[in-house]
Amino acid sequence: MAVGVSERTITNILAEGKESDSKFKSPHKDRKKSFKKLELDNFNVDVIRSTIQNYHLEHRELPTLLKLKRIFQEKLNYDGSISTLRTALLKLGYKWRKTVDNRRVIIERHDIKKLRFSYLKNLLRYRQENRCIVYTDKSYILTNHVQNKGWGNKDGPPLKRNLSKGQRIIIVHAGSEQGFVPNALLTYKANSVSGDYHSNMNAENYEKWLKERLVPNLPPNSVVVLDNASYHNVQNDRAPNSNSKKII
Repeated sequence: MAVGVSERTITNILAEGKESDSKFKSPHKDRKKSFKKLELDNFNVDVIRSTIQNYHLEHRELPTLLKLKRIFQEKLNYDGSISTLRTALLKLGYKWRKTVDNRRVIIERHDIKKLRFSYLKNLLRYRQENRCIVYTDKSYILTNHVQNKGWGNKDGPPLKRNLSKGQRIIIVHAGSEQGFVPNALLTYKANSVSGDYHSNMNAENYEKWLKERLVPNLPPNSVVVLDNASYHNVQNDRAPNSNSKKII
């Protein structure tokens, strides 16, 4: 069907090939394309290093061999293969590494550094004033939560565990050096099927927990430390944006 002839014709050709001991070769299989090698002189090395270093800042993308080859074709007039480019990058000390999120980049911004320094200075001052510093957080546990490994006889049957992880239980609590805050524990069943347990908490429920569970049981003159979860930062009267609905 691919070549547009009958099956009988293909059978005859294969039979003739076996009788004459001839070998069937793919078209253009013996042709070898010559590629220009990438010379690693001082100029090319500087161009390669600066391109890879600034690629994310300029293009907002991860540098791959194909993308780098296109840039080097313009800057270095490089018309070699990707395999040759990979060999050159390995010689320069580069390797195909696992990517990480941009959290490390964000936390090193000047404004984020300033906020971190301010937080540490205030925390030190509160400790010098002997104020009770209370930390709040939220986590979860599964009702069928078990370890993946356990002690057993090596010649015996394999250890079994439940296939289902069970119900997800959300835990909200607060504590300090003196221990957990009394009567501040909040536990409830998760009603969301998403993998992120933060989706089971909103600003309304968190504010209710603060007013009814945490604040009434705090020691006098306490300091409460929160993380930067979305339900910790809510504006009652937000500025309109392009997605805002028009008031009727």
